[in-house]
Amino acid sequence: MAEVPRQVEELSADPEEMPDISIEGVFGLDEEILQQVVQMENASFPEGMKADQEDLKEILDNPNGFHFLIRDSGGKIVGYLASLRQTEEYEDLKKYDPLIENTPDSLYIESIAIEPSKQRDKIATHALQVLRAQAVASGYKKISMHARIKSGFSEMMQKKFGARQLRKLENWYDFGEPFDYLEMDLLKNKN
Repeated sequence: MAEVPRQVEELSADPEEMPDISIEGVFGLDEEILQQVVQMENASFPEGMKADQEDLKEILDNPNGFHFLIRDSGGKIVGYLASLRQTEEYEDLKKYDPLIENTPDSLYIESIAIEPSKQRDKIATHALQVLRAQAVASGYKKISMHARIKSGFSEMMQKKFGARQLRKLENWYDFGEPFDYLEMDLLKNKN
């Protein structure tokens, strides 16, 4: 797989589709950005599902994935997306999903959070298009994730991106709600 680019750059799948937001790669965090990501995490997820500041920093500082900040036209962070090579997450993931495979050509979406007052599906779709393009360009063959059912994220991934639901986990990661394990084949799915 290709080396993940390390410079900060604005990324886009189709800027005309979402002219009021920009997506930029996160390559090292300063304290101010980390605090904004923590705020986004706290606004987007219920108690017990929120990653703490240390976990977010560890994920977003990891060079073996793609991490994006999503900003509105005024430069305010309105979302983020974090992903890692699935092989890096495998040992932790298999504790909660014993059927997961250790797949070296798969990128795992660790988290995606969009400010609740924004057009979540539209912004998430745009960010995921950028992620897919970056993953394909880097030689990944799949994107995988454990997707919330209650929020509609799993259904959106299946409908808009052709992600396949391989199984439902009733209490994923002890979060107290069901998640679907999804895989998106990057070689077949070109939406």
